[in-house]
Amino acid sequence: VAYDDMCHTLVGLTNGRSLSVITIALTTSILAGSVLVVTIKTATAVGAPTIRLVSSGRPPALELPPECHYHSFFSHAWGTGQDQTHTCVRQLQQLLPGVRIWLDGDC
Repeated sequence: VAYDDMCHTLVGLTNGRSLSVITIALTTSILAGSVLVVTIKTATAVGAPTIRLVSSGRPPALELPPECHYHSFFSHAWGTGQDQTHTCVRQLQQLLPGVRIWLDGDC
């Protein structure tokens, strides 16, 4: 008897079935939204620009000799340049997938 009005008291609905329908609808819409976001992100990532060689139209070979661990080293002024340097490195990594860059803050 004490549970008869609990659904109405907690969420303002008259029965548990209405609450279940609303929960299923919200869960379905969140799932559909997530699938949409993943689809959009995947579609935009496929068309992302990359650096390519003019002579062949292919990405450059990023092979490293065994004694080397990075393709490049980026440094910055510790007081002011950290954000800009991080942005440059991340953009270069997006344009040149597979590049290994050591940023002096990546210790």
